Amino acid sequence: MYHVQVPLSQQFQAQYQAPKRKIGIYSPAERRERLKRFHEKRKLRVYHKRVKYDCRKRLANSCPRVKGRFVRKTEFLQAKESSSTSSPATSESTSSTEDCLH
Repeated sequence: MYHVQVPLSQQFQAQYQAPKRKIGIYSPAERRERLKRFHEKRKLRVYHKRVKYDCRKRLANSCPRVKGRFVRKTEFLQAKESSSTSSPATSESTSSTEDCLH
């Protein structure tokens, strides 16, 4: 086997002759465009809650709840009766929960 020795400077030149500057798989210009698009789309994001259907919101507010959960009217009446037979401190906390409209 013949070993041909190539000077180190030529080896490095062959490897790095035409360096293509890339950031990941994108060129700097492509990356700049992609980042610009990302930032524009990020500005359009909505982070606050919006009620889409007012009728559903009204229905949910009118439904009976116990400790924030929706219940049937019979369960609601049972919970109301049981809270009235319990100690006054418990009935106060339950009544404040029933008045909550969120």
